[in-house]
Amino acid sequence: MPKKKVIIVNTNIGKNTQFVEKLKEFLDLMKVDTKIINGWENKNPLELKPTHIILSAVPPSSNFSLSEPENQKLVKKHFSWLKKAKCPVLGICYGHQIISFIFGGKVSKLKKMRYKENYKLSIPYNETIFKDIKSISVNVTHHNYTSKMPKGFKLITQKHKVPYIIYNPKKKMYGFQFHPYYQDFITVELLRRFLELK
Repeated sequence: MPKKKVIIVNTNIGKNTQFVEKLKEFLDLMKVDTKIINGWENKNPLELKPTHIILSAVPPSSNFSLSEPENQKLVKKHFSWLKKAKCPVLGICYGHQIISFIFGGKVSKLKKMRYKENYKLSIPYNETIFKDIKSISVNVTHHNYTSKMPKGFKLITQKHKVPYIIYNPKKKMYGFQFHPYYQDFITVELLRRFLELK
C-alpha cells in the first residue's frame, strides 16, 4: 500500500478517547502513518495535508447531541472545513452525523438508544469500497441518527429508517453509523478499501 497520512479527528468534546485509541490501534496494525487531533481546538486538519481523514465516534455516555441548536453552532464553527476537503473522508458514528449536518442534513434523536450486536445490513450497491460486498454484520450504539439526507450524498443502506451508510461520490466522503473496527472481516475490509482511495 502506498504511503498514507491519516488524520483522526477526535469528535468527542469530553476526555474519553476510547474510540480514537481503538481506531489508531487498528491503523497501527496496518502500518499507516496516523496523527490524532482534537476537533474542538480550532485546528484545521487540511493544513496537515493528509491523504485521508477519519472523524471519530464518541462514547455512548456523551450527551452532545446534534439535534440541539447550541451544539449545531459549535459544530459549524469547528467542522466547516469539511466543505473544502479534497481527500477521502470517513465519519464514524458521531463523525457520520457531523458530516450529515455540515452538508445540509438533519440529525434527530431516537426515542430510545439503539444498541445492537451483529446487526445485519444489506449492501445493494456494487461500486467503490462496496464492490462485491452484499451484506455486513455490525455493532451499533447510538441515540441520534440522520433523519434527513445531506446534499450530494447517496443512501447506501438503511434499517428501520436509519441511514447506516451514506456516500458522496464527488467528494469521496463516507458516513458509517456503526463502528467498523469491532466487526467481522468484511467491515475491516471496508476500512482497508477506504484507505486505498485517492
